[in-house]
Amino acid sequence: MLEGLEVINWHALEHAYGMADDVPDLLRSLASADAPFRQDALSKLYSNIYHQGTVFEATVYAIPFLIELIQTEAVQDRDKILIYLAHLARGHSYLEEHQNLLFYSDELDNPEFQVQIQQETTWARHVNYAVCSGTNIYLSLLEHNNSKLRTAAPYILACCQQRASEIIPHFKRCLAQERSPQVKASLILSLGLLELPQLANIELFIQFLSSEESDLVRLSAAMTLVRLAKDKTPPEAIAIPIEIIENPISVRESYARLAWANSDVISDVCACLCYLGGAGNVVIPALINALNTVDGYSALSIVRTLLYLAFNGHKLADTIEQKNADLQISVIEAIASYDNVWQFNSNMAHLLGSFGLPQERNQLQAFL
Repeated sequence: MLEGLEVINWHALEHAYGMADDVPDLLRSLASADAPFRQDALSKLYSNIYHQGTVFEATVYAIPFLIELIQTEAVQDRDKILIYLAHLARGHSYLEEHQNLLFYSDELDNPEFQVQIQQETTWARHVNYAVCSGTNIYLSLLEHNNSKLRTAAPYILACCQQRASEIIPHFKRCLAQERSPQVKASLILSLGLLELPQLANIELFIQFLSSEESDLVRLSAAMTLVRLAKDKTPPEAIAIPIEIIENPISVRESYARLAWANSDVISDVCACLCYLGGAGNVVIPALINALNTVDGYSALSIVRTLLYLAFNGHKLADTIEQKNADLQISVIEAIASYDNVWQFNSNMAHLLGSFGLPQERNQLQAFL
């Protein structure tokens, strides 16, 4: 296993911290029987060949060995390696993402700088291609007896858009026979990214809104429907995210174990509700009610969604529009009223400012 590591001149390759000499030993450590040793190696790989979402020249060369590791039954934590590979596939060029920062302003017209950007974007494309070359292997893991692998496999397969027509039937077949709520939730969320956003497809997800399903599966189906159907989302799908915001205990831990979880479940659900657009007015009263019960962190997420829906994603003009005045005023009143909303004052000030609103509580009250 991993015999080809020595063939590659890692010293000539670069990652976030310079020469990639450390990569071979880190890859070997992923196969260690010692759990802390494996975790330390993966943590370092998250920092060097995948650094804050960016990939590098050395990243491409590491991928075949990572794919080899997930095929080896003796290797532990293969689900974590699968998720790591998925993150690599979603990686991007550092300069392409940061070229508009002030300290690069003098470099933008520099031909050498542009060549470097092109080189980095080429690495990112090659990384994605290399990860997706393992599609058949990931598909085989959908029916593995290890539920952690079955949960992680859909997450990486959602990166392989070019083979969506082949992957989707596998997902649907697995959903029909899967019993683990964690795996079903991962399949549903992943399928939602591979399916075209056509209303003809929503019946597939509506069946998982049933009360016979676990709360995690119902929430995953509802979030997928909201993303796909947007302002045409069925009312029964809209009700479930609100239900979870009001009482997240039943899904908080299980949702956090999904690779799809970007943050706390309330934060992710709130972000999802923004897809409702103009139809989001129906959830505003429930979100306002929820403000009275959540902690300060969750309150930030709810306020962000309330402002987005009430002001249609735009900054406030000089005056409130008469058409939506009552709704918008009720949102601002709620924000000004609840103490927990102001637990993180600087975060709230920044959020309010982004919508053109007064940034201090007393100023907001005076504005009302």
